[in-house]
Amino acid sequence: MAAPEAVTVASGGAIASVPSKAIQLQLEPSPGIKFPAASGIKKQAIPQNSFSGWFKIDAIAKPGLYQITIPDHSWIDVVQNDELVQSTAFSGDPECKTLRKSVQFELGSGPVIVQIGGSAEKTMKLTVREADKK
Repeated sequence: MAAPEAVTVASGGAIASVPSKAIQLQLEPSPGIKFPAASGIKKQAIPQNSFSGWFKIDAIAKPGLYQITIPDHSWIDVVQNDELVQSTAFSGDPECKTLRKSVQFELGSGPVIVQIGGSAEKTMKLTVREADKK
């Protein structure tokens, strides 16, 4: 996450597969965002002066446990097969400005949508990685 290189994607954009580096997501004002799937967080819980966005990963090549890590207290949804994927685990450190929150999801092969809601910043660097099973 601290490395300067990142794959940049605009809200509503797509990347071919899970990249080996971070993703720099360009967010939009939250009140105007239209997510592909209803979020798991109530709309009124997202601050009006925040930023939100989403992107598609065209193909998860290897089914398994994946971890999404973000630098702030935003909401993370993952959508696969037109349904929200329930998280299997999460961790976080409110004092850390780089790795604030990590959420794990069990994903099948095929396309996935990642939705981020309620960020204080207009851009967010995040990672999507295969997770270690413990």
